Amino acid sequence: LLFSALELKQTKKIETVIARSADDLALFFSDANSPRPEEIRNRLWTLQQIASIDPSETSQWALIAMGMHIARLVPTDLYIAELDSATEVKQMFSKKPRHVLPERQKGTVTRSDIETILALLGPQQRASVLSAALLSFGLPGPLYVHHGERMRSLGSDDDWSQRYILDQLGAIQGLESKYPGSANSLHNEFGIRWFSRYPTKVLLSQFEERNAQKPYGIFVSAHDAHEFHRGAAVDINGSSMPL
Repeated sequence: LLFSALELKQTKKIETVIARSADDLALFFSDANSPRPEEIRNRLWTLQQIASIDPSETSQWALIAMGMHIARLVPTDLYIAELDSATEVKQMFSKKPRHVLPERQKGTVTRSDIETILALLGPQQRASVLSAALLSFGLPGPLYVHHGERMRSLGSDDDWSQRYILDQLGAIQGLESKYPGSANSLHNEFGIRWFSRYPTKVLLSQFEERNAQKPYGIFVSAHDAHEFHRGAAVDINGSSMPL
């Protein structure tokens, strides 16, 4: 009990220091002090610790900075989008992996790493991080998070928003690594929201030929379709995901 009391006292001291230094820390972790891609992994863990020690509004800057750091990492080859937690566990116990993932180099961040970091945060903190990451690409981050909250109200699990937004980041990587700003362009010009629904090759072609004078087709879909007998919002393929 004595140890716990001392530990709590030290944590309170650290929390106070973080609160007092919020402006300086926010500047250090901002674009004004942009990290090299290989430094982002360590920064993400540092920001997670700060946000966990001080979960108050005072440390909101840390959550926004986490999202911005994730967005900075995604277009680089240091982000391995295909290695999520489930795949990582399967590969650990598989004698013959189905596919070989790139060898991890210094500073590499996998989707599994992002999932682990987010799991250490509260629900609203996770929402802030993911929203900030999408906003960094010029996408309506709060809108995606709102869809996740709506799906939870209809019975989906709490990880719904996180899972599909991380799918988004994997799809965005294929776009932004070749054409920075293409995700924002495709969203604003063509209304595409869920990039993970479409093959990267199709999206790249859409961006490359956006001003071409060619025959074209129009695909129209509602934001949601409702199965009233089950009370669930579903997409055209029957899975709970809005456009």
